[in-house]
Amino acid sequence: MEFVPASLGGSGYSASGYSASGYSASAASFQPAPPLPPAPTAQAPAPPAYPPSASLNGQPLHVPPAAAPAYEDPRLAPYDRYSSALHALPAPLDEHAGYEHLLGGTSAPRSLGAQGLPDSLHKHFAALAKLGGRQVGPDDPIYKGIPQKYFGVYPLEGAGGDAASGSFGYPAFLCKVLSSDGQPLALRRFDNVRCSHSIASAAGAAWKRVRHPAVVKLHSCYAQGRAVFFAHEYLPGAVSLHERYIDPAQGGGGQPPPDRVLWSYAVQLAGALRCVHGQGMALRCLSAKRVLRTSGGRLRVGCAGVVDVLEFEARKQLADLQREDVRDLGRLILSLATRSALPPASDVAAMQKAAAVMQALYPLDLCNFAIACLSKPMSVHDVCQSLGPRCFDELDAVQAVSDGYEQNLAREHDSGRSARILLKLGFVNERPELGIDRQWAETGDRYVLKLFRDYLFHQTDGNGNPVMDLGHVVSSLNKLDCGDGEKICLASRDGQALLVVSYADVQRCLEGAYEELCMQNVGPVAGGGAGKPEQPFRSQTY
Repeated sequence: MEFVPASLGGSGYSASGYSASGYSASAASFQPAPPLPPAPTAQAPAPPAYPPSASLNGQPLHVPPAAAPAYEDPRLAPYDRYSSALHALPAPLDEHAGYEHLLGGTSAPRSLGAQGLPDSLHKHFAALAKLGGRQVGPDDPIYKGIPQKYFGVYPLEGAGGDAASGSFGYPAFLCKVLSSDGQPLALRRFDNVRCSHSIASAAGAAWKRVRHPAVVKLHSCYAQGRAVFFAHEYLPGAVSLHERYIDPAQGGGGQPPPDRVLWSYAVQLAGALRCVHGQGMALRCLSAKRVLRTSGGRLRVGCAGVVDVLEFEARKQLADLQREDVRDLGRLILSLATRSALPPASDVAAMQKAAAVMQALYPLDLCNFAIACLSKPMSVHDVCQSLGPRCFDELDAVQAVSDGYEQNLAREHDSGRSARILLKLGFVNERPELGIDRQWAETGDRYVLKLFRDYLFHQTDGNGNPVMDLGHVVSSLNKLDCGDGEKICLASRDGQALLVVSYADVQRCLEGAYEELCMQNVGPVAGGGAGKPEQPFRSQTY
C-alpha cells in the first residue's frame, strides 16, 4: 500500500529520517550537514482547514477551534507529561499538578508537610493505594471463575457481560487479584479457547523474558479446561489511549494532544518494539485499546503474549508480523492525532483522509513519520533512526524529572531517619517493666531518654504555655541521629534534676536501651524458625 497526500509529497523524508550523506568521506572536503530543525515548541494548533463537522469512517472528529497554549509558564511546558498526578484520579489531583515540586519551582513554607514528600505526591500515592486496595466480598459470584490461588478480586472489565477491551473476539473478563504472596496482578480470562497447557506455558515463558518499561510484564500464562488465564502486572489507575483520547463516553475526544506528546508516545512505543523485535518476537497488540497510559504520561503496552496463544495456529512469518507492528505504530499515532478509531490500514482512502486531518493540526515532520510507518517497508531500526533527535528531547525531560524525584526521595529519607529514632524512643520510653525490673524505664540510661523526650516535645514558655517548635524537634533528631557533640541541658518535670549531656551521650543511651530490649524480644523469629529473635531494625551509620 502506498499513499502520500499531495500536500505532503516532495518533503525528502526517508525511512531513516535524515540523509546519511551530510559528511564527506574525505577529511579535506569535510562539510557539516545542515543543522537539524528545532523541536516544536508548545504552541497552539493551527486552525483546521476543514469544516468542524468533518467525520472519518462515519465518526465525528471532534475538532476544536484554535486554542491558546495549554501552559503559560514556558519553563514547565516541556515537562508536562511528567506530572506527579494521575489522569482520572479523584480531585484535587489532575494531570498538571506537582511540577513545582518536581522541578524546584517554588519553596513551601517550613511546616510539618514540608519535611517529606509534597502534598500532591502524598495524595497521588494515596489515591493509587485506594484504587489498588479495592476488592469484592468473599461471597461474590466472580470468585467462581477465578482459580482458588487468587484472592482480593475486583472486576475491571467484562464482568457484567460486556466484552473486555482485550477480548480479541473471545468471551473474556479482566479483574484485579492478589497472588498467594500478596502481589497485585491483572488477571485476564478467555473462554472457549482451543489451546493446550503446553502451548500457553511456552508462550508465557518466552514473554516473561521481556523486560521493558513500556511493556506490561507477564507473570504467568496457563490453560485450565477450556479457559486460558494471563496474569500481568497490575497498574492502578491506568487508562487506555482509546478511553483518554477517542471515546467521548470516557472523557476523550476533546483537545488534541500536543505534538510533543505524540513524539513522546512514539519514542516510548518504538523502544518497546525495539526490545520485543530484538528478542525474535512480535508485539501484535499495538492499538489504542491495548496501550495503557499511567501517571506522568508513561505508556505501557498491555496484553503481551495474548495473541501468540489465541492465534497459535496462524502460520505467519515473523518478518511480516514485525512489519505489521510498525504499521500499527503509525496507525496509532494517526488515530490519536485525529481522535478517531481508524479502519484497517488497508483502507487507503480513509488513511488519506486521516492524513489530511492530521496535517491541518500538526507539524509536517510528525505527519510524515506516521505516514512512513504506514506506507514504507520500515524496520524498527529505521523507526528508531527517524526518532533519533526526538529521543534526546525525551531523555532531557526524563533526566529533569528524575532529578526532581531524587530530591523528593532525599527529603523522604530524612523523614525516615527521624521516624526510626522516634520508633526507638517509643519502644523504650514509659515501658512499665522489663522482666522482673519494674523500674526499668525510670533508671539508668532510660531516665536520660525520658528527659530527652520531654526536651523534644514538652517544652513550655515562661507562662507555662506549650511551645510547638517543629524546627527544634527536627534539628534535635538530626543531631541525635549523627551523634553530635553539642551539649544540652535536660531537666526533670519537677525541676529537681538537671543533666548536661551531649547528643552523642543520648545516642549511646538510646542504642544501649534498644539493644537490651531486642535481646529479650519475644516477637516474630527471623526466618520463621527457632533462633535469635528478629529485631525490628538495627542502627545504621549515615
